[in-house]
Amino acid sequence: SRIPLGENRWAESADAIVVIGDESTSKGYRRVHSHVHMIDNSVLETGPVDLGTKDFAAARRHFLILCGAGLLRRGLDLALEAFAVEEDLHLWVCGMLQADHDQGFVRAFRKELFHTPNIHPLGWVDIYSAAFSRLTAECAFSVYPTCTEGISGSVLNAMGRGMIPLVSSKAGISVDGFGWDLGDCSVSTIRSQIRQAAETSAADLRERAQA
Repeated sequence: SRIPLGENRWAESADAIVVIGDESTSKGYRRVHSHVHMIDNSVLETGPVDLGTKDFAAARRHFLILCGAGLLRRGLDLALEAFAVEEDLHLWVCGMLQADHDQGFVRAFRKELFHTPNIHPLGWVDIYSAAFSRLTAECAFSVYPTCTEGISGSVLNAMGRGMIPLVSSKAGISVDGFGWDLGDCSVSTIRSQIRQAAETSAADLRERAQA
């Protein structure tokens, strides 16, 4: 059975807090506790990636969103609304669309998910599969406008396959020098950033992916 979450004082009463995340993740805890320790999340090894031969000129029009359950919290709604307008850019949705508690979300965004030509709902995809390897070879970017995360394992695993991240600060990953920050995560900002990414030269994208 599910135990409902209510107000609690777990953070204040702990001897110390260990956080999977970066400074943006930990600063909320630092307001209530002086002993906050950060550790990194890990990346799953899914095989070698040859970025030297990847066709970034074609891949720069393809974006991947990789997420688990809790689709609203992951910002899938914002990504769908942005890509529904940017009709020449493709969004490949790898997430738990079949989860019981996300069915309201899926119904609300049925048009964007299932009746928009440039949005491709794949559902859950095994990151160890050949299908995932083919998908990450076709896509240049991982987009993730999440509102709450530690260090996102989904983004890290996409980066492990050479995806260039476009993420909110709440993903817990600094993308300085190689990715794009989605700022306030408004639909207009996401549109601006994915358009800028798609119009970046293939040579620049190869360098960003390698970085």
